[in-house]
Amino acid sequence: MSEQPSKKEFYRLEDFGIKTILNFRRLKDDAKKAKGTQLQLEHLPLKAAEINEKDIITGLQIINTAQKPILIHCWHGSDRTGVMTAAYRIVFENWSKEDAIKEFRRPEFGYHEKWYPNLVDLLNDLDVTKIRDELGL
Repeated sequence: MSEQPSKKEFYRLEDFGIKTILNFRRLKDDAKKAKGTQLQLEHLPLKAAEINEKDIITGLQIINTAQKPILIHCWHGSDRTGVMTAAYRIVFENWSKEDAIKEFRRPEFGYHEKWYPNLVDLLNDLDVTKIRDELGL
């Protein structure tokens, strides 16, 4: 999970062995910055204030089927990326919602809770059984 990588960082990520980049930014894709790399670019535009369970399912489907290793990012790497990481931990790694939310809220990860309190509510309300069924898990 990451904030927006620079052009140089896309080359470094490729050198580190990253195969796929999933970008959650609404208005910017990574095509220009990743030009000249062999990285597989995925783009799922999300608005932090409006993310819903369907968006989570779509993001997790991309993560599940993407060539690994994968890096996911948005602008700051905190809200959209953070909620998707927490959902991944709950759905794929069997973390409790409480533990995933606790990690999501850690200050060093930069979650803007005053701006996007909806993200904790979303995680608390995830229908994990339904999501796993939709993902074929």
